[in-house]
Amino acid sequence: MHCPSKRSFKCPGNNTKCINMKFVCDGRPNSFACPDGGDEKNCDICPSVRSYKCPDSTKCIDMKYVCDGESRD
Repeated sequence: MHCPSKRSFKCPGNNTKCINMKFVCDGRPNSFACPDGGDEKNCDICPSVRSYKCPDSTKCIDMKYVCDGESRD
């Protein structure tokens, strides 16, 4: 299965679901994520849409939020 460009991440395993890259490694489960949480696995390298990896976490955030004085839970 090939994912359309607007939903360019294919959930791993036997799943046929494709999600938007902005939900990959965002550190939170949501209705747009992969059913098995596969979008939060293997987050050692952040996707280009959120290129900063938070320390001791799998969460990746946009560089514009780094050192902005606000917490991003």
